[in-house]
Amino acid sequence: MSAHDRLVEKTNRNLESYAFDQYAADIYHFVWGAYCDWYLELVKRRLYAKDNGETDPRALASRKNAQRILVLLLESVCRLLHPAIPYVTEEIWQILRARFGPEAAGGRPALDSLAPETIMRAAWPAAGAGEWIDENLEKRMEFVQSAIAAVRQIRGEHDVSPGEKTRLIVATRNASRRALLQSQETAFRSLIHLEDIEFVEERREAGFAAVAVVEDTQLIVPLSERKREEERKRLEKALAAAEQAVARSKAKLGNPSFAERAPESVVAGERERLAAAEVELAQLRDKLAAL
Repeated sequence: MSAHDRLVEKTNRNLESYAFDQYAADIYHFVWGAYCDWYLELVKRRLYAKDNGETDPRALASRKNAQRILVLLLESVCRLLHPAIPYVTEEIWQILRARFGPEAAGGRPALDSLAPETIMRAAWPAAGAGEWIDENLEKRMEFVQSAIAAVRQIRGEHDVSPGEKTRLIVATRNASRRALLQSQETAFRSLIHLEDIEFVEERREAGFAAVAVVEDTQLIVPLSERKREEERKRLEKALAAAEQAVARSKAKLGNPSFAERAPESVVAGERERLAAAEVELAQLRDKLAAL
């Protein structure tokens, strides 16, 4: 809800300043990122609680609350997008109104914001005068998202299939960070197929493992010996390509006809490419040595 209120404020500024490209981009990133890629994925377990035979009243209430927030955000985004795509937003609005409006049936959460007969009569979303905006909460969530994304990247780089379980060790001496990530264990398990997850102060020996660092926190994914050999081959291939890139740049810069005749901007660009290739080469050598 904090990200939503911030989006409403951005949308108002964009429309007032006729920044229509930024208006569309901000809404796109909110829907694709915060709404679909994160919130929807995080609440899937809650949404399927009833289908999975859950009878605990608290779990069922949590399911209904997740449904309510999803619909609230979607119908609000429809109102924000209505000036740009009115026919699409009206169609979605009518579907939402039939299912979640004041006359909704089947125990669905009814929303007063869906009372108008048409989206054209609905009020423009209000940012709540900053009521929901919590910058500290957003920063904490961004840290959690970065940690989850880092683990998913490790799994992707090492060709771990989505259905394959891995262990995860979260190591940090920052007690508040450790407590924050531990409180989001359900989020880790919802978005990553984990066999086990540990939260510790210092890194423990875990054999061959891939490590990602997010600020002051290490995210360690122990991997099999087979993965070690696969990683060695991948790094050796990347190392050979990096060595060739460095050699090409050095040869080009060492050619008097290029250095003297090419525009200064072209020569400067080649020097930048050489510097970047040398950094990559050093990193690859370090990774190979650490295997």
